[in-house]
Formats: sequence, structure tokens, C-alpha cells
Amino acid sequence: KLWRGMRIVNNTSVSLVRFSERKLWSIALSPMAVQLAILIAWVAVAPLEWKVFNDNAQADKIDEGIIEQHGECVIDPDNETAGYVFLFLSIGMQLLLLVVGNVLCFLSRRIPVQYAETKYIAFALASHLQTKLFGLLAATFIYRESVVLFIIKSLVVVVADIGTLLLIFVPKFYMEHREGEAGMVAA
Repeated sequence: KLWRGMRIVNNTSVSLVRFSERKLWSIALSPMAVQLAILIAWVAVAPLEWKVFNDNAQADKIDEGIIEQHGECVIDPDNETAGYVFLFLSIGMQLLLLVVGNVLCFLSRRIPVQYAETKYIAFALASHLQTKLFGLLAATFIYRESVVLFIIKSLVVVVADIGTLLLIFVPKFYMEHREGEAGMVAA
């Protein structure tokens, strides 16, 4: 949406700017196709394995029949290098898309608000980027604590996604409530 608005507003000629539906779909689906290709290659070359870990290795508790375990998907030790390559490719792709989105927001900052909600999209993308980076940083320090890691991952997903949805749609709802149908048509 930002790219299209930027192209229309920055059109220096008086000519009509047209965007075919096919071109817009190709722009939107290309990153998804690349991410899907990375994930399919990962599953084909170095699939993750399910492994069960004993949390308490104390012999006296095992003798008493008290065993605490947790399971997690791990990178295959036989193909560890390829697994990490695909992991970092996937993370890098997502971070690259977030950075590109933030750059597009910066470049389209002069578009009038009635044509694009640039500042709300910029806040949503910046929030998403910060949440993922903080979550990745926190996960690197606590990756051995399975319960805490699960909580961190869950919070990252909830905060990033709900924050994005709220930052994009709440201003639209507010504009609809305040200005009615006419305000939404202008936006």
C-alpha cells in the first residue's frame, strides 16, 4: 500500500498511473514464495527432529520415580550446519522485509494522511521489528529454559501481531466513529 501511494504521489508527470492487479499480487506474493521455498528446502535438506530431555538429572529423584521431561524440535546433529543456514535465512528474510517496510514508510512520510495511514503503518512496523529483535535477544539468553522460552515466544507473537493490528485498524475505527462514512471515503 505504501509503495503504491508513494508512486502515485511522487508522479512528476501529469500522466495517469495504473497498477494492474496482477502486478500488485506478484509484489505481495513474491516474498511469501521465497519464504515458502526456504522452508520447503529446510524440510527436504535438514528437517528438525523431536527430542525429549530429562529436566532433573538427579539420581535420587529418578530412583523415587519423579522424572520431569520436556520435548522440543532440534536441529539434526548430523546436518547441523545446513539447519542453522536455513534458520538464519528464514530469520534474515523476515527482518529484511521489516526493514524494507520501515524504509518505505520513511520514503512515503510526506504522503498526505487522507491518502495513506503512513504514520500508523510505520508505528506498526517499528513495533513489530522491535518486538522480534527483543524476543530474539531474550531467546538467545534463555534457550535452555523451555517454559520461559515458550512464554517469550508466545509474548512475541501476541505483542507483535496484536500490536500491528491495533496500530493499523484502531485509527480507522476512530475516524469512522468521528467523521462517519464521509471520512472513511476520503481515507
